[in-house]
Amino acid sequence: MKNLPAIKPALLTTSLALGALALTSAPASAQMRFSIDIYGHSTGAADTFSGTPIKGGDLLVPATFDRRPAMGPLPTPGTYCPEAVGGLNLTANVNEVDALSYGKDMRLDDGTEMSLGRVWFSVDEWTFGITGLGAPPSVQSEYPFGDASADVFVNRYLPTIFPVPPIISPNRAFVDGDGLASGSGFAYVGSGLIEPATAAARDNVDAVDFQSPLGSPPDEPVYFSLDAYMIHPVTGNWSLGSAIANYFVGGDILVTPSPTMAPGVYAAAVQLGLDMVGGPDSDDVDALILAENGDGIYTPSRVPFDWQNGASDMLFFSVRRGSAVIGQPDSIFGLPIEPGDILTTPLHPQFGGLSPFPGIVVSAESLGLATLRTPSGANIPDDLNAADILEDRPSLYETTFCVCDTSAPCGNTDPTWGCANSTGSGASLTASGDSSVTGNLDLTAANMPAGQFGVGIIAPSTMNMPFRDGKLCLTSGIVRLGIRGTGGTGSFSFTGVVGVAASRGVAIVPGDTWYFQAWYRDPAGPCANGSNLTNGVEVLFY
Repeated sequence: MKNLPAIKPALLTTSLALGALALTSAPASAQMRFSIDIYGHSTGAADTFSGTPIKGGDLLVPATFDRRPAMGPLPTPGTYCPEAVGGLNLTANVNEVDALSYGKDMRLDDGTEMSLGRVWFSVDEWTFGITGLGAPPSVQSEYPFGDASADVFVNRYLPTIFPVPPIISPNRAFVDGDGLASGSGFAYVGSGLIEPATAAARDNVDAVDFQSPLGSPPDEPVYFSLDAYMIHPVTGNWSLGSAIANYFVGGDILVTPSPTMAPGVYAAAVQLGLDMVGGPDSDDVDALILAENGDGIYTPSRVPFDWQNGASDMLFFSVRRGSAVIGQPDSIFGLPIEPGDILTTPLHPQFGGLSPFPGIVVSAESLGLATLRTPSGANIPDDLNAADILEDRPSLYETTFCVCDTSAPCGNTDPTWGCANSTGSGASLTASGDSSVTGNLDLTAANMPAGQFGVGIIAPSTMNMPFRDGKLCLTSGIVRLGIRGTGGTGSFSFTGVVGVAASRGVAIVPGDTWYFQAWYRDPAGPCANGSNLTNGVEVLFY
């Protein structure tokens, strides 16, 4: 066999993130399939499609018309692929799918841009992120309110090399559990899961796939893993152990080729550098990213990027808390493996492999996750529950915040937008277009009284304070974007926001986060203060 290429630095860019209503402009591949922790509160609930109780091994989708996340309130998710006959064909009575891929994930090459939401991931309910890092919404902002474990997050920045070493970078919330505003004040599209996470009711996204458009019926190969039988180091409880119950181990990557075929081993744990410390079933694969080369037979990578021409299969994964391999030196950097790292098969000694264990390809710190390796204040390292890498990404990165669901000036609440005005509902501010500094971002304020005027405003930071009949969401250097009339429709717009801001002396550059709101006159408003405000919109520019 000829020598495979040496490790090359990837050409990466910085910038990114995404949130709230961004999926309204997402590509078709952003349809979502996922599983949930068997101990989640939605397990056992009647799925929306057939009324069948949801099981821990079922693959679910949001019960929306296009199977994409949407703003809440949302129905319970629907079962897309059952765990038993006609689906994954698992034989154990109780199962938990820990990782998921359809083998069609983006195949990275040595020129792939890793910024702008390339990596999507979920975390468990004991993951709190690196404190004081980046703008919300994020793991850090959602964890205190029990809203992190049902969410999906994306990377915000990654260093300009691949594999990615432990360089601390922020993350960004992308998909919510229930699609409603959390205690952090931010609202973004959801999947229909239960939030916040409490002892009595919680959900945890345990596996996720966005890359493959939904087929009907789901007759393509499904790659996944089942949970190992091990003690959780935080709770002290034993996991389910459904891998052993199905005659596999938790470190195996399994495949069900079709709904009429039984599952089998695609990649054995030992091929991934697992189960070498504690023996069989001592490691648990907790996330899966797979670009299968098309032959259906697993060919391990020996060095990053040897998968570019189909010489091997690109297989990335993480390991669950409590896995025996955690703390062992990875084969690429020689660093202690953590449960928040995205790993790949061991770097071959021929190419400088430092150990027989998996290699770190995306470090936990670069996703904003806390580890014991870095001075992040973590006593318990964060756990990456699920992951995906996308080729097609949305172009608009924005979230809704400062909705008037509570603390309205005179009881004039609105759970979705600004505080209720004389029309009976709150005025909305939404973004459309894209958030590239060279693109075209538009802002539209609606649901205002007709025949009045208003002002669009922009600021670099936020607050939440009663003001007139509404809430003022911006602070610190507020700048007016201009005056507009509401006309007969009770609405107005600002087109080309980057240019409008520049004309007002605000220079928006890639990587900036800016906050927007609109104030408007409302002489007949419910609180008799003469004016009101919309909700706020946060936009991250790239």
